[in-house]
Amino acid sequence: MLVIKLMGGMGNQMFQYAIGKSLSIKYNLPFVLDLSFLKRRDLGSNFTYREFDLDHFNIDENSFVQNIQTEDFVKIVECKFEYNEGVEQTISNSNNKNFYLDGHWQSPKYFGDFEKEIKQDFSLKKSIDEKTENRITDLLIDIKHNESVMVNVRRTDYLNNNFHGVMLEDYFTKAKEIIESKINKPKYFIFSDDIEWCKNNIKFDNMFIVDHTYKGNKFEIYLELMKSCKHFIIPNSTFAWWAAWLSDNKNKIVVCPQKWFTESKINTNDLIPSNWIRI
Repeated sequence: MLVIKLMGGMGNQMFQYAIGKSLSIKYNLPFVLDLSFLKRRDLGSNFTYREFDLDHFNIDENSFVQNIQTEDFVKIVECKFEYNEGVEQTISNSNNKNFYLDGHWQSPKYFGDFEKEIKQDFSLKKSIDEKTENRITDLLIDIKHNESVMVNVRRTDYLNNNFHGVMLEDYFTKAKEIIESKINKPKYFIFSDDIEWCKNNIKFDNMFIVDHTYKGNKFEIYLELMKSCKHFIIPNSTFAWWAAWLSDNKNKIVVCPQKWFTESKINTNDLIPSNWIRI
């Protein structure tokens, strides 16, 4: 059995689920998601507490657990953000068939061989047509019928976060120039956790700000709309990363930051696909 510790927001949880799913398929092992850390509320007032965010996706509800006994499990702990081929070596070489994975696992190298399965699991249980009002389906049509560019602006919890940092206006301006050098008549769809800042600071021609009336219960509709765009300008956000990666557009252009964290020594080369443009 594989037990995957879940932590962080939706984007982080998706990476953790993805490594569990891929290893489960590859080694024919059942896997479950340990929600215990998400349930904790004893980590101080400055800690950003999260909820379980994957229940709107097509994943097996029997995989959600809490407080599973893992004393006899082989524990595999992520030490860096880089891809670690030793994870699979540990699993394949161990006589013990029970493993507990504790980490972020932020690299498509962990699950790229199972792209079809991962994309299926991260589809919505109920389609947008079935669960939303006409204005959202109209927006989806607009996205699909234009040379749509998803622009994600991440700010609120990053503003006082020395680990991540925020992307400023010049980043989005440079990214826009790259997009417009490659495609004709783009239409920009702005998604953000800080809508008011976007209204005051993002001044692109032919743009539409997608406010939070479109987000869904846990931003799952937001993600569905984001990934439906044809091209992407993303910040240093795993949520936006997944929107770009889940897109089925074979000709998509993805622009992302060269510096993902404020600490430049953290190597994120394994996080970014080689055909994405880093600036």
